[in-house]
Amino acid sequence: MRKSLIVMVTCLVLASVCVGCGSEKELSMGDVEINPIVEEKPVVVDENGKAVKKDEISADLNQVFEQFEGSWIFDSRRGAAVMVEKANDSMYTFPGASWVVSISGGDVMTDLDVVEYTSNTISFCKKNADGDYYYKLSFGDDVKSIEMACGDTQNSADSVLICNEKSEG
Repeated sequence: MRKSLIVMVTCLVLASVCVGCGSEKELSMGDVEINPIVEEKPVVVDENGKAVKKDEISADLNQVFEQFEGSWIFDSRRGAAVMVEKANDSMYTFPGASWVVSISGGDVMTDLDVVEYTSNTISFCKKNADGDYYYKLSFGDDVKSIEMACGDTQNSADSVLICNEKSEG
């Protein structure tokens, strides 16, 4: 009898909870907060490793891009080059970008893809269907050439393009 009483009380408690549920307001789309999916980008850091806000880097990063500006030849036979140009002068269109870096027959990146920079290097992260791919643009030892290193991680390079001459045209 005691077990029957416990079962009956439990059923009454559950029934009262369920009745309370039925009186609740139904949800509509107006009641739901919709948060857009935001693509997570790596934090941009300066040459001291300090995180920099995107709106604070424009002047410094612009100066670094200006040093690299031009067409840097890595295969004169094919006319293949790494092009660094202002977005307004580029044949590529990227809304919000100020600078475009393109590799003949390869990827195109912008200042929006920058993850790290110093006074003489710029590192980029390109998100592709295969995953992230990293590029590092830097001056060669002689400062008359540039190097474009490419790899699956930010600190390793599978290949390096060495551009020994700058096109004047």
